[in-house]
Amino acid sequence: MLATLTGFGGTWLLAFIINNINIVTAQNLLMVFLPVYAILVTSREVCGYYTRKYGEMMPTAYSNHLHLRFLNTWLNYRSNKLLNFSKEKLQIYTDRYISYVNHFLMDWNWGMPKHITMLLIIIGILWYQSPWVLLINLVYMTGFVILSMYLSRKIVKPIREYHEADNEQQAKKQNLLLNLN
Repeated sequence: MLATLTGFGGTWLLAFIINNINIVTAQNLLMVFLPVYAILVTSREVCGYYTRKYGEMMPTAYSNHLHLRFLNTWLNYRSNKLLNFSKEKLQIYTDRYISYVNHFLMDWNWGMPKHITMLLIIIGILWYQSPWVLLINLVYMTGFVILSMYLSRKIVKPIREYHEADNEQQAKKQNLLLNLN
């Protein structure tokens, strides 16, 4: 998020210079704007480097760790429920859950900072236009979120039935492949 904010700061600084080119002196440009711009660009690149260095591997590493935790738990778990559960379905549920966690973490790493920054910029622009414009947009968005949640609740049952049929189909396919020897 810091990389996005510093990138926006650099863009805003350039836009400020271009819009006020007739009052910006060469000395002011070299002594004030150039060092600030250099600091913003450098900090953006440093933040981007560390995000890519540690952020890219985190979802995959955590997914592998989570998979090992599931396997260790099931190996040490003594229950009749687990013994009576289909081994194919257990693997399908595990893999699907881990893929959802991986997708969530990837989106959290790469999507959330960008979306939060854009939201803050939009809120600032709307507030600058008029607090009433911001309030009207917030009321509109709240209504949209409430309607979306209502419609989502209506579609949960058909989606759940679809997932159950999909899990059953995958379990049968995996059972067939395991018994082909």
